[in-house]
Amino acid sequence: RGQFEPLSPSGTAVHITLAPHPVVLAFLAVWYFHWYGISLLALLVGGMPGPIALLFLGLPLLIGFAFWAAFWSEAKRSRRDFIQLIDGQVQGQTESTTSLGFAQNLTQRSQRRIRKPWILAGLGIVVLGLILLLQQQGGQIESTSSIFTQAAANACSAPCHYVTRHSITGHPEATVVALSPDGTMLASGGNDKAIKVWDVETGQLRKTLQSDSGVLQALAISADNQTIVSGSGDRMIRIWDLISSAPPLMLPGHESEPRIVRLTPDGKTIVSSSFNELKQWDLSTGELLTERLKREPKLIKLGPIETTVTTGPYSRVLGINDPGQVAIIQQGNDLLAWHLETEQQVKLPHNAHWSHIGKVAISPNGKIAVSQHDNGWRKFETRLKVWDLSQGRLQAEGEMDYSRRSFPQGAMAVSDAQVLGQANGALATWDFKWAQPQGELSEQNLRTITINSDGRILAGVANTGMGEQTALQLLERSD
Repeated sequence: RGQFEPLSPSGTAVHITLAPHPVVLAFLAVWYFHWYGISLLALLVGGMPGPIALLFLGLPLLIGFAFWAAFWSEAKRSRRDFIQLIDGQVQGQTESTTSLGFAQNLTQRSQRRIRKPWILAGLGIVVLGLILLLQQQGGQIESTSSIFTQAAANACSAPCHYVTRHSITGHPEATVVALSPDGTMLASGGNDKAIKVWDVETGQLRKTLQSDSGVLQALAISADNQTIVSGSGDRMIRIWDLISSAPPLMLPGHESEPRIVRLTPDGKTIVSSSFNELKQWDLSTGELLTERLKREPKLIKLGPIETTVTTGPYSRVLGINDPGQVAIIQQGNDLLAWHLETEQQVKLPHNAHWSHIGKVAISPNGKIAVSQHDNGWRKFETRLKVWDLSQGRLQAEGEMDYSRRSFPQGAMAVSDAQVLGQANGALATWDFKWAQPQGELSEQNLRTITINSDGRILAGVANTGMGEQTALQLLERSD
């Protein structure tokens, strides 16, 4: 925007105003207000760690500075060009080649001026990234040392010394594993739709079972080591006979893929669950025995339109112990311990509005459950809660994820004596009484963990880095 103002006795003053468009300014004001309003609130309530806060609070300022510098660089260039036009510097060039050379030189200079703020902004982003990297590495080192400094001060009341027995690389597509109750057999399944059966003593492959469809989601081995039950992505339960070469018995009935399968100690019943279903089957016949958490369909008519909706409380199966006797279920806002043999339901003190539940593991004897939680607003901290299922009370609570970078659902298993789980890139143990770390078992990073009934053998799928081969890890307790 500009105007000409006559001057006395001669001359003319030229007034030019360069400013961003009001719509642009209004948009930036609203955007920055919402961005920093949410970010500062999350930082103040502890929901954002330092490195992430630096990124969220610093990066918009760097981008704003780059735009501000680019705008004023362009404004100054336009002012100089206009002054040159007023003074006749461009019109004074009579030769076309000279005029062209002058224009090219002017364009190059202006491009260099515009490029400067973006170079500064780029350098600022690089410096910000280096600061974030150093803080993250420093925080990990400090937090790791604090975990196991604390763990060293705690007496290990349960057997917590495991040594690696085998590292098996013969199933690169493996995602789930299961151990036989006596700890002599390992089964692995995965994205290749194959089940591989391994000898725990030697680490050798015994047998391969190939499914025709469905990625493997869950496995269980019978007490006599003659049957494997699998749950797959095609929503089927399959019963595999390890003695014969007969095709598996297929049990349809789940509305979504079953994530948990268990076998009762008497070897007669299968317990399976998907996200919001809990079913029991007869192992010998495949007959559906019971179906819990079923939501009844209801027909709704709106004039000529008819639709069917399901009614009943929202339910989510969080975990089932091995051997399939106790389930932890979130039903509405309630957290329930459901004893499947007696149908007894024990309500656990939990507020679903303030704490999201991640993974849940239950001891084989059904007396203890352990759950992973976020910490209310502190979304980057994972809490460990130990529940006494016989009395329906919270027994202990401690911290599990010490990196505070996110809210991961680390792999976890529970024996009758302790918690074994993945934290900060290492396999560690926690006690039941205080939910405090007892020690580091291994530096291996496992994305799934299972343990046999007496806690002697531990198995998992190694969460290896890019370009590395997936391995099945077998660890044995050294008493």
